[in-house]
Amino acid sequence: MARGIALAIAGVLFWLLALATGWQPAGQVAVGLAVVLLLSAGWVLNNLWRFSLARPILPQTTQVGQVLRDTYTLANNSPLPKLDLEIRDRSTLPGHRGSAICNVGPRQQVEHVVETLCEVRGVFTLGPTSAAGIDPFGLFSIERTLTPAVPVIVYPQVVDLGGFSMPRSLITEGTRMRRRTPMQTLDPAGTRPYVYGDSVRRVHWLSSAHSGELMVKEFEFTPAADVWIFLDLQRFVHVGYGQHSTEEYAVTAAASLAGHFLALGRSVGLVAAAESKLVVEADRGDRQLLRILDLLARVKADGHAPLRDVLWRERGRLNLAAASAVITPSVDERWPSVLLQSARSRTRSAVLLVEGATFGDAPGATIQVAGLTSARIPTYLIKRSRSVEQALKTALDSGRSTPFAP
Repeated sequence: MARGIALAIAGVLFWLLALATGWQPAGQVAVGLAVVLLLSAGWVLNNLWRFSLARPILPQTTQVGQVLRDTYTLANNSPLPKLDLEIRDRSTLPGHRGSAICNVGPRQQVEHVVETLCEVRGVFTLGPTSAAGIDPFGLFSIERTLTPAVPVIVYPQVVDLGGFSMPRSLITEGTRMRRRTPMQTLDPAGTRPYVYGDSVRRVHWLSSAHSGELMVKEFEFTPAADVWIFLDLQRFVHVGYGQHSTEEYAVTAAASLAGHFLALGRSVGLVAAAESKLVVEADRGDRQLLRILDLLARVKADGHAPLRDVLWRERGRLNLAAASAVITPSVDERWPSVLLQSARSRTRSAVLLVEGATFGDAPGATIQVAGLTSARIPTYLIKRSRSVEQALKTALDSGRSTPFAP
């Protein structure tokens, strides 16, 4: 735009010079500059006239490792072509390249497809997207917003942990207790006659047809131990950057553990010690996994509380019916003592220790692993690898080969 203004000023000066002196070339230059200005302005206005962009509804959530497909259609509804039209996409999703230079013929549509491999978890936006009309001389530039920003949440990756299992908790899966309850569990136990107060949703219509009276489904309640995941997000213990950082490896480990035990029908809860304490109360099912993934997509390693203080404050969750998994890069010798006290009360714990020394300038974890192992606390050492998935599987496989006391 500044060039156009400068050229217009130059044209006016040449025109005044021609009027004042009668010098004909000055007038010709002024007319030429006016023609260039008019053509450039017309080019820009034509590119944005009767032009639209249509983008279908995009998914609001995706996951690390998945490909996000963004498709938008450019429509020229005018009888004139749109040449060198610049589409500016201001998405914050890493790796998303939606900007383009395109030509659209008269009354034509052009489809543009952008496929982005999601490699970073977090909350991002797709768009806003705008069109910019720029003439060939770069004299004028007008931008018009076409679509607003659309939020998208990238969940952390959930790695398949195979046959991984936590240490046995005090209450085993085989201990069952049958009782009538308005709550529906994962374990059906048969049918019984309907009584006042039973939910209609529990009516078993096939049994009711055979017996001639309303029959409702009855369930067994299994007091299986909750699995609590403690994720250490203290700022000063994490090292590395981007995908290959202890923060990302720890978050992926937490997501993978949650997905693994929820798939087994266990009740899983999460405590993330970030800048503020974030808790997802223990529950089962697919919705619980989405709650945990949503929290893990947003957290950052910005906490101040050391892991020992977090575990001590949350020791009430480490009750007789609970197993815990602690995920941390911390080699502080104080926090294992809290787990040892829980172990004396017959609470079982495991530690997934992310070795910071393999990610950057951090102390080694050899002494910490030796101390945890001698205390009979199962410990899985996660080192930097080509991918988080490979690092987790290597750590869990090596941990299974280590003998731990039952």
